[in-house]
Formats: sequence, structure tokens, C-alpha cells
Amino acid sequence: MEILSKIQQARQNIKASDLKKAGWNDYSKYAYYTPEQVEKLVNDATVDLNLFNKYDLIRTDDGLMAILTIHDLDSEETIEFKIATEIPEIKATNVAQQLGGAVTYSERYLKMIAYEIKDNNLDFDTPKEQTEQKAEQNSDL
Repeated sequence: MEILSKIQQARQNIKASDLKKAGWNDYSKYAYYTPEQVEKLVNDATVDLNLFNKYDLIRTDDGLMAILTIHDLDSEETIEFKIATEIPEIKATNVAQQLGGAVTYSERYLKMIAYEIKDNNLDFDTPKEQTEQKAEQNSDL
């Protein structure tokens, strides 16, 4: 399948980038890729490969399902990545804003899954000292 080769190339393009994490979680003290950064990483890595990413959020009998369909515009092949999601309860927001939060974050995580954008701060097996050291390095940026 040509699409898998293109996705693999996009993953290599992303791994070769030197984009610094712009998001900062004050509570847990770690840097992360913002939704905008993930979008930029994926767009920059896929545009020349002629890959198109389509996001959908659908309600199923089991709840909400977020779907990222990657289209190869050259071969017309597609591949889907899916995750279950929920609409978060976000204080001082209306239902539409909460739905927007579900869309923003489920799309971000699907792209991180599909294109292997790793965030070791979310890895509970990462030693605490390593996480704290990275937090100190990122706070100096």
C-alpha cells in the first residue's frame, strides 16, 4: 500500500523536525505540543506527500468516536484511525465550547497517534527525575 509508505515518510519528517514544545502545564510542570503545533507538524510533513487528513466526530451506540481518515490523493487509498472520546465538562463554558474542546483534543491525539508524535511527559513509565529535568530545561526557553 502506497499510503503506508507515505505515512512512514511523514513520520520520519516529523521526527527530523526540531520544533520545541510551546505548551506548559503549570500544575504538573511539563511542556507539551499544543494543538496548533501538532497541526503544523502534520501539515508540514504531509503536504508534499499529497496526504489529506479528514477528521470526524460521530455518535455511535457506544458513545462518541473520533476518526482521522488519511487520504492519499495520488492513489485514492485511505486509512482510518479511531479513538473513543467524551465531551469534557469545562467550567464557565457552554455546550458548544465543550464540544469544541472534545474536537480540538481528540483531533490532536489522533494525529499524534497516526504520525507517532511522542510526548514522554504523558508516559507514566518515564522516571520522575527525567520529567522534572525536562521541565526545568523547557522553563528556561
